[in-house]
Parts: sequence; structure tokens; C-alpha cells
Amino acid sequence: MILTILLLNLLNVHGSDYPSSYPWQVKGYPYVPPAIPTIPPKFPTKETGGFIVYGSILCDANNSTYSDAFARGEFTFLYFCPMCNIFFPQVFQIPPNIPLWNCSKPGNTVVSQAEFTGVIGSQTVSCTGKCCQRYYGTLGYGQDMLKNHQLWAQQAQVGLCGQFLEANYCSEILTLAQYCTNRFLTPGTRAWLHPCIDVTVAYLRTCKTYVSLGVSNLGKGIENAEPAAYVKSQTPEQQFTLYGLIWINSDKICNSYAYFYPSTAMLPPSATSPTPPAGSAVLGLHASVSFSVFCFLYCLRV
Repeated sequence: MILTILLLNLLNVHGSDYPSSYPWQVKGYPYVPPAIPTIPPKFPTKETGGFIVYGSILCDANNSTYSDAFARGEFTFLYFCPMCNIFFPQVFQIPPNIPLWNCSKPGNTVVSQAEFTGVIGSQTVSCTGKCCQRYYGTLGYGQDMLKNHQLWAQQAQVGLCGQFLEANYCSEILTLAQYCTNRFLTPGTRAWLHPCIDVTVAYLRTCKTYVSLGVSNLGKGIENAEPAAYVKSQTPEQQFTLYGLIWINSDKICNSYAYFYPSTAMLPPSATSPTPPAGSAVLGLHASVSFSVFCFLYCLRV
């Protein structure tokens, strides 16, 4: 069993080192990439803000000080990067805690079809086959995924948002699972991948209210993780990025919008975020058989 896991691990390495940029920061990206929030010139403080940026965009998982954490299977961005300095105490009223993010512990969920109703408010998500099937058997954080449907039904209504696409739907329902220590095998390898935040930003751009006013209070609010003055100094587009980085995926090893909707790669880089036609989602079609087997075996082990 161990030999099989190691072999499949070698077949599915997504870069041995942690990348310096996100997948969408490449020539020919299909549409305007997420806006980078303001980066304070010095390490963030409660006055300057910038915790989310330092804890995601500027966090380098190749840092040798993290080697022991990877060896123990305990690495997670929230604990080892400075994002957690304010986020944990203010949002969860607890200090940073590694065991909290071991998603194989009781109280968490092994993801299955039951977690995805495919309905957000009055919208039925256009899924290819069973919604979010590529995540079945992975580990979820907590057991509140059905509550996330209710939360986004309210937020989509308030935001006057457009149609949910499957990739965005999956990432919103699975929120916080991206921080499970069980995902991080090496700096450049994950047991399973989550959508990049450009998927979230593409959706938020369809929300008339949020495009105008920003998303400082969306979910538990990015103002819980950053000083209010810092958040308000960011444009709505920058706030979309902050929201995506802390709630959806801070990891640079991820699946971008173009991965799920490859037809968008034919659009010029200056084009605005497109909405694929109904039924065009390709979730699960790109995952290799070897990756699926590896993920299954790994999840049995943890």
C-alpha cells in the first residue's frame, strides 16, 4: 500500500517546489486576472493591515522553516503564514491551532454527494453529471456544508449575482477545506486540488451590488481578518481577491478558471470574465485516473 501511494505520488507531483506565481499570471490568460491587494512595505500590523496578502500571495511554502511541518503532515497556510495573526482570534475566538486543521479527526466530513444539493436559493447549478463529483472522498472541514448553501442563497440575493457555475459552487460549499493539513504533502504537491480564487472573482464580478460596494462584510467578512481602514482602502476588485484568498483558496497550486472552462482560453487577455453556456462545465473530466486512485488511497490512509 505504501509503495503504491509513493508511486502514484510521483505520477501526480504538481511541481516539486512551490510556485512563485498563480496559474493565471501567464501570457494569454483568458481574461483580466484578479486584482492584487495593496501590499504593505513592512510586515503587517494591526494598524497597517495586509495579513491576508502576506499569508497567501507572499507566503512561500518552500521556506526551510516549514520542512518539519510538512514531514509531520501538519503544514497549513493559516497556521504557518501570518494571515492567522488576526483571523483566528477575531473570527473564531481561538488561538492558531494545528490539530484543528487535521480534517481526518472526528467532527469533519468525508465529502460525498450528500454535501451538494446543486441548488442555491432559486438557482439550480448547471453541473456536468453529479455536482462536484471530483471532490467525493476528499476531506471537508466541519459539517456545515449544507449551511453554506443557505448562506450563499442569501449572499447571492443581496449581491444581485448572476448564475452560479459549478466550479465556483464547489469551492464555496467546500470553504475552509483548502486549509486541511491532510492536503499538503510537500511544498509542491497536494492530495487533492481546489479551484483557484480566479474562479471566485469571476463569479463576484457578476454581482451588481458587490461590484459597486465591495465585499467587506461577505461571509464572516474580510474586516474580521484585516483592519477596517485597510479593507476600505481597497477597490471592490481588490476586496474580491482578499475574500477569495482567505475563504476560498490561498494556495498557488490550484485549478484556474481556464482549467474548468478551457473554451475561455480562446478569448483575448483583455476580455472580461465570460459566462460559459449551460452545460459547458467540465469538472472532473480533466482529472487523471491515476490522480483519482491516489486521492482515494491517500484519503483511506489519513
